[in-house]
Amino acid sequence: MTFDNNAAPLQQLVDCSDAFISNEIFCNWEALIEWARNVGKRNGFVIVIKRSDKGDSRKARVTLACERGGTYRHAKNKSNVEGLNRKGTGTKKCDCPFKIIGVKLTSNDDWSVKVVCGFHNHRAAKQLEGHSYAS
Repeated sequence: MTFDNNAAPLQQLVDCSDAFISNEIFCNWEALIEWARNVGKRNGFVIVIKRSDKGDSRKARVTLACERGGTYRHAKNKSNVEGLNRKGTGTKKCDCPFKIIGVKLTSNDDWSVKVVCGFHNHRAAKQLEGHSYAS
């Protein structure tokens, strides 16, 4: 078995789909975000806003993902002189595929949620203290 920075074994995925499947209609954008983050916390994952669209030219939507989604992108910083990059640093990113989408309904300011991918490729955190958005 191969492990990657506290990730679950590569053939093992943590399925949280059931926790995020909901027929609930949220009264506004903030209620949807709060609900998703609370469900994530109860399951040991931190949920962040990956992308949002106010809906000026199309339907308003918000994409929520695991904080460990994506891969590390080295910052292009002029203060990093050639060859003086920090060594021995790590990243939380492990390309976690978890993603849910909130879509604004046509009535009032109501929102619904849809699970795109309910799987995490890493273990749930035993405690969320110290995580960036877990407060």
